[in-house]
Amino acid sequence: MNRCSNILILFFTTIIFINCENDLKVNNSIISNFYLLKIDNESESTYPIVDKIPIKIWPKILFKVEYDSLIPIDTLNSEPGFYLRDFVLFPDQNLVYFVEEEYKNFEQTRKFNISFFDYDLDSLIIRRINSTDSSFFKNFSYDPFSFVRNNDIYVCNQWEFDLQQDRIRRYAFDRNFNLSEVNYNDAHNIYAFGASGYQEQLFFSYKYPFNGFTKLKIKWERDYTKMPDSKFQLPKHLIDYSNPNLFVEANSKKYMIGILGRGAHNYVYGSEKLLIYKKKTNSWDTLAIKGENTLGRLWNDWIYGTNMGRTITSSDDERIIPLLKKTYYNGVMDDTWLRDNSLFLYHIPSKKFIEWKPKNGDSEIIQIIDGIIYYRVFDELRKVKLDEKILNLDWSTDELIVKNTDIIPYVHHIFFSNTTQTKCREIWVNKPEKK
Repeated sequence: MNRCSNILILFFTTIIFINCENDLKVNNSIISNFYLLKIDNESESTYPIVDKIPIKIWPKILFKVEYDSLIPIDTLNSEPGFYLRDFVLFPDQNLVYFVEEEYKNFEQTRKFNISFFDYDLDSLIIRRINSTDSSFFKNFSYDPFSFVRNNDIYVCNQWEFDLQQDRIRRYAFDRNFNLSEVNYNDAHNIYAFGASGYQEQLFFSYKYPFNGFTKLKIKWERDYTKMPDSKFQLPKHLIDYSNPNLFVEANSKKYMIGILGRGAHNYVYGSEKLLIYKKKTNSWDTLAIKGENTLGRLWNDWIYGTNMGRTITSSDDERIIPLLKKTYYNGVMDDTWLRDNSLFLYHIPSKKFIEWKPKNGDSEIIQIIDGIIYYRVFDELRKVKLDEKILNLDWSTDELIVKNTDIIPYVHHIFFSNTTQTKCREIWVNKPEKK
């Protein structure tokens, strides 16, 4: 018998009732100290309208799996009237970075709130800053990247154009919003965890000059001649002479995963190659997966992720039939997001490739933690062990963690914490102006 019938969650002006009597299933023998982040994609009827264009307001709600219940802990939203712009997880830093923007008419000045959600082993802290602080917000860029300095993550999305030196000056801040100027060496320490499903990532790119493919450079300045040299160069047979950009999909101490010339996102269209740079041997490999969008992350010697497949209609595949229920995504049927997904793992040293199709096309690998693969199949969150001795999945360990139609379809981030807090501690670097 579940104990979480009619839990009331108050989110600003939104009230959500979750009736868990028949819909929630938790295997409480599997996991403890386990947290989920639910980010809603609301129906268009609930969007605020700005210049006749609906703007998405995405509630960010933190849940804890506790016994046979999903317990709402807190919301991560900063203020009413702000919508989600970026949302990126840094798992090895126990950190979530997200940006919210005030919705207004396009000719009006809009404010931003930047937040770090720090889920340390024994605490849950949200640190925030808002754009009214002119000393901090020199300028705001929508193409941020992140890097590691002194074993701590820095996010760079502040810049200004130095007229005297004719160059862009970049600034970055750590989780405590300590601001510092970024130098060229920082750019060599790019942090790119990647995306393995319906997640976002910060990105960075390398570039060749438009008039020739002589030397790969870090895309830093407007003027190619002033860009710093990359520490690696692509072999000639891997260069795409139709496009000068190499985008970083994921980056670790051992490997860099890149894609060629596909804009500012981590998507791979069609069946293009992932480029794998092995830093210890200064060598390259490739991985091609058929599908519209391939999303990947690095874990030890593995690339894992979700092949987003092709966009399909509800009559195209029997695996999509369950999605026709009114409970699916608040009753909103959007064929553009119905995917025939498959999940994959690739062992870089052995080139062992594993791929499987779950029972439902709406699926994704969320994360690998300590050799356990946590993946979502529509309204189920599951786990299965990766046996690294035989380089395969141990399907005898495949288990359901939690099933809930109202919550799990929106869960794309998970983490563990031993905290006893029942609410997040919020710290504003500068308090927002009262409206």
